[in-house]
Amino acid sequence: MERFKKIGAYAIGIFVFYVLVTGIADESKSLYQLLQDKGGHEEEVTVVGKTVSSDLFGKLKYYAVLEEGALSQLTRNSSNQEISLISKSEFEQLDAGDTIMTNDSDMTEDDKKSKIIEHLIVIVIFSIYPFGFIAYNIEHIPLLKKLEDKAASLFLFSLLGIVCLVFLMAYVFMGKSIVSIVQSHSGDQIETEAYISDREYDYNAGRYSTSSYYLHLSFYAEDINKEVMVSKEVSSRIFSQANHVIDVQYPEGQPYKAHIAGTKFRDFFGSSLIIYCCVLIVTALLIYSAFLMRRKKKTGSFYKKKDFSNK
Repeated sequence: MERFKKIGAYAIGIFVFYVLVTGIADESKSLYQLLQDKGGHEEEVTVVGKTVSSDLFGKLKYYAVLEEGALSQLTRNSSNQEISLISKSEFEQLDAGDTIMTNDSDMTEDDKKSKIIEHLIVIVIFSIYPFGFIAYNIEHIPLLKKLEDKAASLFLFSLLGIVCLVFLMAYVFMGKSIVSIVQSHSGDQIETEAYISDREYDYNAGRYSTSSYYLHLSFYAEDINKEVMVSKEVSSRIFSQANHVIDVQYPEGQPYKAHIAGTKFRDFFGSSLIIYCCVLIVTALLIYSAFLMRRKKKTGSFYKKKDFSNK
C-alpha cells in the first residue's frame, strides 16, 4: 500500500512538472516575440484628440487619437491607424490639431520593458518547482551524490539570487498597482455621470487570465473644463450593472484616474491580482520551507521541535 502511495505521489509530481514546463514554454515564446520586435514604420500625423486606457488597478496608458470615430470607442477596439500609444509627458502637452510622429508598433519601449519583466517573473515562478523536482531526482543518483558540496552550494546560492531578484521585481509591480489604487481613491473626490459609448467582454482572455470586461467612458470634468475619454477595465459586477450611463469618481484635477462609484474590494480581482497572490503564496512557502530546514538542522526532523527537557 505504501508503494502505491509513493507511485501516486510521484505521478502527481510528474503531472505538475509537465503543466509548469508547458507554461514556461508558452511564456518563453511570448518573451522571444517581444525581444524580436524591432518596432514599426514612423510617420507624421495630425491628432483629433486624446484618450487613456485604465486597468483594474488604475494603471494608465496614454493614446493620441488620429480619427474621429476612435474617440468614442475602446482603445482595444481601435487600430494603429486610429490611435497611437504615447508617453505621459507627450500626452500632457498634446492638444487636438497637433502633429506627432506615430509608430505602427502596438507598444512603447517602456511598455515593452514592462512586458518582458512580467514574462520573466512568470517564468522564474513557474521554474521553481521543476528545478526542485529535477534536483531532488538528481540527488538520488548514486554517482552524482559524490559531487562536491561547494559546487552544489554555489549553484543553490546563484539560483536563490535569481529568484530573489525576480520576486523583488514582482513586488515592485505589486507596489505600483497599490499606489495606483491609492491615488485614484485618495484626496477630494469629484463625482459625475459618465456616458458609456462602447463596451466589450473577453472571456478567459489568455492562458492565465480570468474573463475581462471593458467600458468606454466619456464625461465632462468641470474642474479642468474639458471632455474626458477613458477606456476602463471593470469587474463583471460593474459591467453587468452598467447601462448607458454610470456614476464615476476621480481625484480633483486628475479626471483620467476615474473609477466607478461604489467600487468594492472584490472588483479588483483579475489576472494581475492572481499573479500577485501566487507571488505572495510562493514567498510564504519559501519562508516556511527555510524555517523547516532550520528546524531539521537543529532537531533532525522537519516537524519536531527541539526538546529542551533533557538538558
